[in-house]
Amino acid sequence: MKRRISIVLLMATAMFAVSSYGVRLDAQEDDLARVRAGYDVETVDSLERVIAEAESDGVPRELLVEKAVEGAAKRADAPMLVEAVTTWADELRGAVALLGRGTQPQGLAKAAESIRHGVDEEVVRRLAGDYPVDYPIMLQAIEDLLHTGVELDEAQAMVVDAAERGFKGQDVLTLSATLRRLVREGASPVDAAASIRVNMRAGRVTIPPPPPPPGDSRTRTGARLPIPPSPPPPHR
Repeated sequence: MKRRISIVLLMATAMFAVSSYGVRLDAQEDDLARVRAGYDVETVDSLERVIAEAESDGVPRELLVEKAVEGAAKRADAPMLVEAVTTWADELRGAVALLGRGTQPQGLAKAAESIRHGVDEEVVRRLAGDYPVDYPIMLQAIEDLLHTGVELDEAQAMVVDAAERGFKGQDVLTLSATLRRLVREGASPVDAAASIRVNMRAGRVTIPPPPPPPGDSRTRTGARLPIPPSPPPPHR
């Protein structure tokens, strides 16, 4: 009797394991369902190989699946889709090598994007190590400054300076917002960046306070920065 019960339990365990494996397999396949719906088997197989190889190197599957689904939604040609996912996989491998396996997907993706846009790997490593929660936003702040016309070295130095002075998360994004305003008021990106850094080092730029309540027109502390005067014209 005991033997019969043991056999039944073993069979039930085996059936549950097979069933669970099937569920896991179906769940894994489902994340590319939208891609399979629009591309041939050969293309999907190529994508699966690229994703599987990257996964073995520590790249989160979800980041690659998102890229594939995004390309499929844009109706990219099959070769272009595979190339885009392959390139993204390589960039993420570089981020994994820099920051280590187990890095949160959001941070890993932001690091890979920033490096692609020219941010120095050492700056990425330093920010990720010193500010493990806020570094994705800090990297975004560097990219925002680059888009306003600030040189790479200056943009990186501004964000590092701000971080060292206690700016966190969304506060760092005020750098690019302030710089854009100064540029709109007539300063060049170079002069605006220099003004912000001079004032920040002098302690005249502080962590922005919470925004005033609706209807309150009071100026926020540190929101307006003086622009360094231009040098006088040479005497003739």
